[in-house]
Amino acid sequence: MIAEASAPVSSRLPGIASAASCSVLQDCSNEVHCSSCKERFNQIGKLPRLLPCFHTVCEGCVYLEGKESCPICKEKYNLGIDGISSLKVNYYVTKMVQIFNLLESEQTERLKCMGCNRAAHFRECDKALCSLCCITQHRTHSTCSVANAAQRAKRELVELGPKAGEKMSVEKQKVIALRKMANEVQIDHEKAKRSLKEFSNRMIQNIKTREDELLAQLNAKKAALTKTINGKIEQTEDKLKMVKQTKEFAGKIQKNWSEVEILNVRKQIVDRLQEFSDSRTESVDNIYISPIRFAPSGEDALIQGIWSFKNRYLLKV
Repeated sequence: MIAEASAPVSSRLPGIASAASCSVLQDCSNEVHCSSCKERFNQIGKLPRLLPCFHTVCEGCVYLEGKESCPICKEKYNLGIDGISSLKVNYYVTKMVQIFNLLESEQTERLKCMGCNRAAHFRECDKALCSLCCITQHRTHSTCSVANAAQRAKRELVELGPKAGEKMSVEKQKVIALRKMANEVQIDHEKAKRSLKEFSNRMIQNIKTREDELLAQLNAKKAALTKTINGKIEQTEDKLKMVKQTKEFAGKIQKNWSEVEILNVRKQIVDRLQEFSDSRTESVDNIYISPIRFAPSGEDALIQGIWSFKNRYLLKV
C-alpha cells in the first residue's frame, strides 16, 4: 500500500524528532553566528576564522591592515604579510552551520519526489517518489512509507555501528604497529650510523698507523743512503786533500831545497803522485744507490673493501 509522506525530513533522521530539532537549533544558534557582528557564517565573505586567542569571528570582522585585537577578549594579534589567509578556517563551525541549515530547513520543508517534486514515498529502489511516479515509472517496485524507510535506515546504522567499531579497532592497531615500525627504523638507523662511524674511524686509524710505519722505513732508508753517500764524499775529499798537499810540497822543495835534499824525498813524492795518477776514479754512475720510492700495493683491494661495506641493518618494505 502506498502511504503519502507528510512528515518533515527530521522524522526520517535517526534519533532526531521535530522537538529535538528545535532544541538543537536553539543550542547551536550562537555557534553558527559571528560573536562580533551576530551574522550567520557562510562561504561568501563570512567564513569563520580562528584567531590566535582561539575565538572565532567572520572574515568581515577581521582587521586586514596589520595589528588588531580580538573583538571578544581584546587580545592583540598581527596578520603579517599573508593577511587574512594566515588565519585558519574553523571547519568545525562550518560543519555546524551546514547541520544548522539542514535542521532549519526541515522545520518547513517536506520530502520531495526525486522525479517531479511532489510529496514523496519510498520505493524499493531507495528513491523518494510521489504517487504518480510510483504508478507510472516504478509500478513493479514495492512501496513503503517514509517512516518505515527511516526505521530500516536506523536498523542498518545499528547493525553497521559495531562493524565500524571493530574496523576502527583494527585500524588503530595498524597505526600502533606502524608507529612501532617507524621507531624501529629510527633505532636501526642510529645503530647503523654508529657502526659506520666506528668502521670509518678504525680504517682511518689503521691507515694512520701504517703511514707512521712506512714513514719510519722511509726515514731509515734515507739515513742509510745518506750515510753511504757522505762516506763516499768524505773518502774522495780526503784523497784530494792528500794530493793537493803533495803537489804543494813538491813545488816548495823544487824552489828551496838543495839537489841532495830533493833526491832524498823524490821517491816518496813521485810514488804518491804516481799512485794517485794511476788510481781508477770510480764513476758516480757505477755507485748503485737504490732509489727511494713509495709503491702502494693492494690499493685497489682496499678501496673495493671500503666501497663494499654494507649496513647490517636493512629496511625491507
